Amino acid sequence: MKNFSYLFIFFIVISCRQQTDKLDMLIPQPLSVEKGKGCFTFCPATAVFVDSSFADLEEYFIKAIETLTPLSSSPAINYVYILRNKEKDSLGEEGYFLSINKTKITLRANDRKGAFYGMQTLLQLISAEPVLVVPCGIIVDKPRYAWRGFMLDVARQFYPEEVILKLIDALAFYKINVLHLHLSDDQGWRIEIEGYPELTRVGAIANKAFGDKSSGFYSKNTMRKIIQYASFRNITIVPEIDMPGHSRAAITAYPWLSCFGGPGRFDKTNPRDNLPFYDPVCPGNSKTYAFYQTVLGEIAALFPGEYIHVGGDEVSGTCWKSCSRCQALMKKEKLKDVNALQSYFAQKIQKIIESYGKKAIGWDELYERGIPASFSVMAWREEQWGIEAANAGHKVVFSPCQYYYFNYSQVADEERRYAVASPMYRVYTHRLAMGKISSAKHQNVMGMEACFWGGHDSTGTALFEAVFPRLIALAEKAWSRETEDYNAFLHRLGHHYPLLDQMNIPYYVPHPEGLYDDVCLTKEYEVNLTLPPLPGAEIHYTLNGSEPDRLSALYTTPFKVPVGTVIRARTVLSNGRMSIPVTGTSRKVSLLPAVKVDRLAAGVRTAIYKGKITTLRDMPLMTKIADTIMSGLFCPYDSLKKNFGLSFTGFLSIPADGVYSFYLNSCDGSNLFLHGDTIVSNDYCHPRLTIVRRVALAKGMHPFRVDYFYSSIFEKHFVVEVAGPGLPRTEIPAGMLFH
Repeated sequence: MKNFSYLFIFFIVISCRQQTDKLDMLIPQPLSVEKGKGCFTFCPATAVFVDSSFADLEEYFIKAIETLTPLSSSPAINYVYILRNKEKDSLGEEGYFLSINKTKITLRANDRKGAFYGMQTLLQLISAEPVLVVPCGIIVDKPRYAWRGFMLDVARQFYPEEVILKLIDALAFYKINVLHLHLSDDQGWRIEIEGYPELTRVGAIANKAFGDKSSGFYSKNTMRKIIQYASFRNITIVPEIDMPGHSRAAITAYPWLSCFGGPGRFDKTNPRDNLPFYDPVCPGNSKTYAFYQTVLGEIAALFPGEYIHVGGDEVSGTCWKSCSRCQALMKKEKLKDVNALQSYFAQKIQKIIESYGKKAIGWDELYERGIPASFSVMAWREEQWGIEAANAGHKVVFSPCQYYYFNYSQVADEERRYAVASPMYRVYTHRLAMGKISSAKHQNVMGMEACFWGGHDSTGTALFEAVFPRLIALAEKAWSRETEDYNAFLHRLGHHYPLLDQMNIPYYVPHPEGLYDDVCLTKEYEVNLTLPPLPGAEIHYTLNGSEPDRLSALYTTPFKVPVGTVIRARTVLSNGRMSIPVTGTSRKVSLLPAVKVDRLAAGVRTAIYKGKITTLRDMPLMTKIADTIMSGLFCPYDSLKKNFGLSFTGFLSIPADGVYSFYLNSCDGSNLFLHGDTIVSNDYCHPRLTIVRRVALAKGMHPFRVDYFYSSIFEKHFVVEVAGPGLPRTEIPAGMLFH
């Protein structure tokens, strides 16, 4: 028995030495961490004392500990104290103070919320260890933003209660405190409304005529359980009832809500990638407001949070132009156009919401249409709308789709085109442009929120794999001080994959990077694959085009293959999870010869166009407003807000023979041509998207053209970069551009 005790003590000492860096692995990163010497070990003789004002947390915390080690009533040898501060300090209601020494852990907080978050930090420190050893130190922590949110679209894809509860546990573990539920849309109405039972009897059923695929709704009793479960974990559920657009499900249930007695047809005049926008509700009909008076009254009574989200995005007002009731209302209220009519509707809805003691929040189109400063704004199209709204006095939550829409692909490989991509490095390294907001208005920024739209799997597996680990990156941005050290974050994140495994949370497994459809000048091609820090990760590959698995060849070091070989690779984890397979090949090419040109001058010719455009094929139909010479490839005038095109032509000076990479990063569309041939195609309306292609070029001058247009709801962005022999990736410098 004595030998066993010595062995146990030896194991604890070794484990303690290994734990000293665990304080550096917390996510979100605390405000301050001071490391100590030694460690605290949880064991059956650990006693837990919780302040009576936090009594409801005692059972939760002890149960969490006992999933890892039993706690008994035997004489205690070490202690955990969870206390309320007698006098409130500067940590606010969500902050906490955590002190760990060899025999005692003390967690202090001003409020139950802070105590709960301190528990999450402590659980992170112990959860992944077979021996529950916590390094000594002092942590002082509080959040950066009050609104740290995640939006789930349950209208397009209904998720059962158990999926929502599992999601709430994961959100709470990473200190996310808002779950925004998108409860209604064209594809479904998901919340019981007693005053209008057809909303769920009809509106919650998938309408096959429109291609809907998901049915279901939450009864009020089920939603109360979800709300209570979330509230215990410091999560406020914000309900969204989308209006006046995205209302096909409601109109299908009650056709009189629309201008012409039905859901109407897709409005092809709406310039959003041909997305189907159906007729909205009729703001000229008094019965519409009576409907929302009842609906919002029941929503306000059910959800205890202070906000009700009313949508307001992507509204097509075409049918309002031919509706006699809408036109009569516009004449009576002296509303100049259908945008003013939507503003009128939103303000009427706001008054209804405020009559129930709640506050209204909606998407940024409402700010564009015109709403009072008391109406809060969620900026999704681009940050600029949130910046303008904050400066105008609105409370703002930032959800820029280019960074925080997690239904977008998270594949970070710029060599392949995906419809839209928001890889984790973009989530983490994005910085809100607080410098554009008056310092006196910084208080109007409530925080940030990630969104997941659509979905196709009611089990939640596809949802979790799309959301994690990107949501962990956003959680840190919303809680911690601003940082752009992505590599340090990846190092810390590597310690959190086992925690996700313990919570049975599916997650995206990063695929190997380094495989492209490449070109080379030799007969052999070097395969050089990399992975971010990922415990237990291996790369397995095949050279015959077949799909690799854990039995395929193990990658250990770069190797060469004959040109034309099809290489497929994937990440395989020790727990059996695998990444998507990625494919690469190469082809031998000759250098594209340079051309001889006399009497060149610096700069590029630039034609500027104005007019409606959704693809670069339409540029010849636009009106040319200027011809000029520019020093670089960039947007020349701040006055070009949207609906414009640029065409740059000239010669590109290549400094040496070799293979060059051209990166075209734009929102909206852009194309790059060399010698009249398309090299990079990044056309159509989309958020920021980088496409890269490689081409072998001889030293000298090469004729080129770059076209770019901007027309959509997203942010204006255009960058052309190059990399090649002796030339690191950079924006094409002025010294390479001639005409």
